[in-house]
Amino acid sequence: MRTLLIVGALAPLAALPEVPTVAVEPGTKVTKRFTNELHLELDEITFSIDGEEQDTGAELPEVVIDDAGEIVFVDEYVSVEGGRATELVRTFETLTDESSQSAPGPPDGEIVEQVRVGSSDLEGESVRFTWDGDADEYDVAFADEDSDADAELLEDLDADGDFRFLLPEEDVEVGDAWELDAVLFDKLFAPGGDLKILDEDDDRDEDREFSDQFRDNLSGDVTVTLASIEDGVATLEIECEVETSVERDDLPEGAPAELEFMQAYVFSFEAEGELLWDMSAGHASSLEMEGDVELQVTTTQQMQGPEVESTQFMSGTFAVSATFE
Repeated sequence: MRTLLIVGALAPLAALPEVPTVAVEPGTKVTKRFTNELHLELDEITFSIDGEEQDTGAELPEVVIDDAGEIVFVDEYVSVEGGRATELVRTFETLTDESSQSAPGPPDGEIVEQVRVGSSDLEGESVRFTWDGDADEYDVAFADEDSDADAELLEDLDADGDFRFLLPEEDVEVGDAWELDAVLFDKLFAPGGDLKILDEDDDRDEDREFSDQFRDNLSGDVTVTLASIEDGVATLEIECEVETSVERDDLPEGAPAELEFMQAYVFSFEAEGELLWDMSAGHASSLEMEGDVELQVTTTQQMQGPEVESTQFMSGTFAVSATFE
């Protein structure tokens, strides 16, 4: 018995991978919690008629926009191969978002706060992702084959709940950096894909169109650096400087049909953060990112007369965080 213990003590430990990769033991369950916060304040408003800027002399109103979301799901890694889960069962526990806007309201200009709370019909459901190597994508289905949940909830879900998109595609050494397509910046705000988090007044099609434009029009630089590997934990530093734009021409509620209306949104983000990767567990352990954001909203409208354009300039901060347990 003593000899066996000594031999066991001298046996070499299983080697850790040299770079971060998904290498979870089959059957492992990981609870993943994601939060995001956004704060914006109005800095300036410009107003023009037929291209000529107008000085209204009006005092700048106090406008503040806040948004906070929380996503919690449990991933069970049924099987893992080639640095990814080949079968994954995800159970959605919390899917919420709360946004508020405070601004002067009629008739006396007192500050009025509007609050919107979003939720998702995916909450409480379990979804199975099965890797199809031939198609190079996941098949997605409800884990309970008898589930009566709407099949549309499965559209545009993403099996990546580990920020795999941040990992290098080839072997790297400490100090190496690699560039990512700016489109992937959107995944920092949408872990798990489109989770259908809406409030009762949201239009699903309009929300999808806005999200699609936001993602597809992203441009700029996203750089990841393998900063260190210490005590079995890899630190990946992230730097982002990106922008995107969205255009909408849907008329405001109650507006006359002959009104020509357009709203253009321009977002700019500058942020830094880090992803910690547990090399022995084979999955991420945490992510923290924060930075500055600017938003420019230009509204153009015309109806049998001059073209009227107003632009609101807003700035603020945002933060994204995640934990894996």
